[in-house]
Amino acid sequence: MQRYLQRFNRKSIFFKLFSSFMVVILLFISFTLLSFSYFKRAIQQEIIVYNTNNLIRTTKDFEHHFNKAYNSMTRFYLQDDLKTLSNEELDYAAANQIIKDLFNLQTDDSLYFDNLLLWDRNHNMVFGQGRGASPNKVFTDFYSSDAYPYDFWKTQFKDLNGTKFYQTATFTKKDDPVFRKNKTVIPIVVKNKLMPDIIMIGFLDIDRMIDDFHQSINHHFLILDDKEAPLFTSSSIQDGTIPSLPSDKDWIKWNKNYYFYSKGLDHEFTYVNVIPAAKILSHISRMNITLSIILFVTLLIAISVSYFFTKKFNNPVRRIFELMKPSNESSLSLKHINEFELIQEHVQLLLETNKEIHEDLTEKRTLLRYYAYINMMKKMHADFQELKELEEKKQPYRIVLIQPTFKEQFFYEELDEGKTIQSLMEYVKIMMTNVFQKSVYTFQIERNEILSIIYFYNHENKLSEILETIQQAAQGDKDYYFLTMTVSSLHTQAAELTTAYEKVQEVSKYRPFHSETTLCYETGQLPKEYSLSTSYRKQLHTHLKEGNAEEVTRLLDQMIEKMEKKAAPTVSYMKLKEAVFQETLQIIQSLHLHADALRTIEDSFIYSAQKLQVYFHQLIHEACDQIKQSKNEQHDVIASVKNYIQMNYASELTLDTVAKQMNISGGYLSTYFKEKTAINFLDYVNQVRIEKAIMHLTETNLRINEIASKVGYQNLNSFNRMFKKHTGLTPSQYRKTHSHTENEIS
Repeated sequence: MQRYLQRFNRKSIFFKLFSSFMVVILLFISFTLLSFSYFKRAIQQEIIVYNTNNLIRTTKDFEHHFNKAYNSMTRFYLQDDLKTLSNEELDYAAANQIIKDLFNLQTDDSLYFDNLLLWDRNHNMVFGQGRGASPNKVFTDFYSSDAYPYDFWKTQFKDLNGTKFYQTATFTKKDDPVFRKNKTVIPIVVKNKLMPDIIMIGFLDIDRMIDDFHQSINHHFLILDDKEAPLFTSSSIQDGTIPSLPSDKDWIKWNKNYYFYSKGLDHEFTYVNVIPAAKILSHISRMNITLSIILFVTLLIAISVSYFFTKKFNNPVRRIFELMKPSNESSLSLKHINEFELIQEHVQLLLETNKEIHEDLTEKRTLLRYYAYINMMKKMHADFQELKELEEKKQPYRIVLIQPTFKEQFFYEELDEGKTIQSLMEYVKIMMTNVFQKSVYTFQIERNEILSIIYFYNHENKLSEILETIQQAAQGDKDYYFLTMTVSSLHTQAAELTTAYEKVQEVSKYRPFHSETTLCYETGQLPKEYSLSTSYRKQLHTHLKEGNAEEVTRLLDQMIEKMEKKAAPTVSYMKLKEAVFQETLQIIQSLHLHADALRTIEDSFIYSAQKLQVYFHQLIHEACDQIKQSKNEQHDVIASVKNYIQMNYASELTLDTVAKQMNISGGYLSTYFKEKTAINFLDYVNQVRIEKAIMHLTETNLRINEIASKVGYQNLNSFNRMFKKHTGLTPSQYRKTHSHTENEIS
């Protein structure tokens, strides 16, 4: 007991050390409490600022989008097709275009329309959803809501002033049983005083807009209109009661909730984000509890540790020194050595050693992870130890790139490509290692590429013999594949490895165009390439457009024959193939024919001139067959139009009525008829009618007004004017002259 009392003597070392520890602990606790108090207030303020800024951004996005939706609907009133809706009869072509334009506007994702409708009161039609239907059917069967029935929408024509946004409601698409679903939307009605019989109704997908525009820790969100009536209230808000929102603030706390609000400048809508106070304070409360526990535990530990170290302080210096002291200095005493400096040096040495070991392990782990990922992605088979040694090599080297190309028979027999390449790589590795031993590294660098890096200490002349042996071995499997073996020039720098690899890849593309195993060397200059001349291109284009398959294939066969005589490399043939395909594809697409049929033609096994000729013949005949068929169909259209005019010349014939019978547009018929007959459509109709009128004048005794009616002219003046334009005489003069001539002949 006496010993413990002595320890707390104010003059004792124990008391002084322990008191010093207590002072430090108290300072630490005081600082921690003050910091936490400040930190708690700062966090609360940051949360408020965060929510305020988020709501300001949300307000800008919503206001911008409401303006964008309104402007797009307002611009729709400027379309010429809408003017036809004022006619007594509905112009179906214009109506169809309106439906298409509505669909294009609705499906623009940036406008967030769930639906877009145009109500034509003049024809009692609602256009939208890819159709036109009666208003009652649209708002009852196709797109309905209990909150906005058909009778509600009828009242929208009473007031034509401005634009109106209505409270959100759930609308159901009932006309599609497969994709039938409910959507919560904000209806927006846009009117135009100049078109009182037309209104546009847009339905904005509020759920998508909130997902894209509203960033918050919850979805308690409201939109109030300019009269502070709820325009939208999220389903997560249980109580719809909203407190008074002072205009000079941007947030208030009311009824255990924080209300953050912002008013838009354009529509004067108020956007409200409701955050429960408990949500904001919950994190701080949990932090309070956690910190209190940690602080209390820390205090206990600190006091205990302080007491322990104070108690044990007399002995540790000697113990530490004895452990770290070099063995050859055992005779030294404490008074001759600064123990603390020695301990510091040893600790520093340990830390530096540990740091070096850690950095070395990190570097190796990163390297291993990198190559592991490469192996996994590229399906390569490599030895990491070999790769590490490769980086340290400084001797001259060459690289050999071996690329297998598999033929149809290989895939027809369903052989395993991966196993075949693996076996080939092992064979190459054995052949190389037997001669060059540890001076060669062979591995698979790509799915169909085997790479050998050879460091030449000696036996450089043996490389050609090895490659010729591999070439002879590949001949035994020539029905299944052939090899392209490319040898680089001699390199002396390890940094040139990537360049050497890219160079042999390029040289391999200039191999001869046949299906035999070939050995290529990098000589510094690539073989000359050959391509289509301008005159050849023009001839191909001309004959292709005419569908002349025989002439096109003759030109291509001639080109391939010239390239064979000049020993053109593979890359030239591939460029020729691509050029011909693109030219053919461009013509087919310009004629709106089936371009996909060209892409289905097999082009995976083209490795000789004969294979390329077969491919060209298939490609050209497919394209020309389509072109010829298209031309035949076009001639049939003209014949059908002329026949229809001959049969119905007495009826009212317009460009649109005839085009509708042919299932084409009026504009297309007018242009196409003029192009193929060199005469306008209406001129041809008048020509037929005048010919029929001449027949009646010469072969019947009908009166002129009766003849005019029979040939399709309801107005006698129009008939007389058109008859004189074509014959130079009036109908009466023509009948009189023709009758007089007949008398003279008789």
